[in-house]
Amino acid sequence: MPLILARVPNARLIIAGSDPPPAHAYADAEGHLEMLGFVDDVREPLAKYAVFVCPILSGSGVRVKLLEAFASGIPVVSTIVGAEGLAEKDGEFCALSDSPEGFAERVIKLFADPDMAAAMAARARAEVEKHWDMAAITRKLVEGYAELVRQKRCGAD
Repeated sequence: MPLILARVPNARLIIAGSDPPPAHAYADAEGHLEMLGFVDDVREPLAKYAVFVCPILSGSGVRVKLLEAFASGIPVVSTIVGAEGLAEKDGEFCALSDSPEGFAERVIKLFADPDMAAAMAARARAEVEKHWDMAAITRKLVEGYAELVRQKRCGAD
């Protein structure tokens, strides 16, 4: 956040979710930080703010929060681990960087270029609709089951 504030002094970090870190963990962002805590409907903050950040450095599994951000049409900046399984190429569905400097640079770039941000967000939404929408997941599941049945039937002869 200090790297972003150095170039965009009016930037703010809004944190939504239960059990956020204590405010003193962000002492260098004082006055630029708002903790929403648990929100009943995440669509409201996703529709209201300019960039979604996912600075996760460890863990595994698909980040449902990232899918929600992609589906909502907000541009995303994530670490590589944060976007694991969802994005591999920087700028395709979200901006990617693991270094603080690179992460801040990508956030600033999205602030500065709303057309680029909107285009990236549109690609991410299309990706969610194509591969992560419940209908798409169900279709893949049915196709997988049909293939297993076909293999079993062919193997039974």
